[in-house]
Amino acid sequence: MLTIVWGGETMLTVSRQAFHAKQASDSAATPKTYVITDAALKATLNFADVDTASPSIVIQTIERGVVQKWNGTAWVVVPTGATATLAQRSLSVGGKIRWVPPADVFGNLPALKVRAHDGVLKSTVTAQVSIHLAPA
Repeated sequence: MLTIVWGGETMLTVSRQAFHAKQASDSAATPKTYVITDAALKATLNFADVDTASPSIVIQTIERGVVQKWNGTAWVVVPTGATATLAQRSLSVGGKIRWVPPADVFGNLPALKVRAHDGVLKSTVTAQVSIHLAPA
């Protein structure tokens, strides 16, 4: 299940099957992955901006697992360290990210935190994205 919390309030909780396409890497030997589109995050979080019709989503922190961004040809790891650029952490219109959970963990896991960005300013509130992993 994917749970998104915005401003301390749960905005969306859906099952993996309803929200994410099953990935080719999903097997007993490899970890499950969760693909999240920018459109799904924006709709769920009701991201809107008076200056632009399509604010981007900026990944602030990665709390558990690995977050990757689709660059058009391959999945690349999203850095969030002090030297990570805004472009490396931003999810633009039509973009998608993939969360790879840590091995052998279950339950409701905080995965990452995101903010809206209009090209000049970031939102003041950070949204928590958590994913519920059930034992296989």
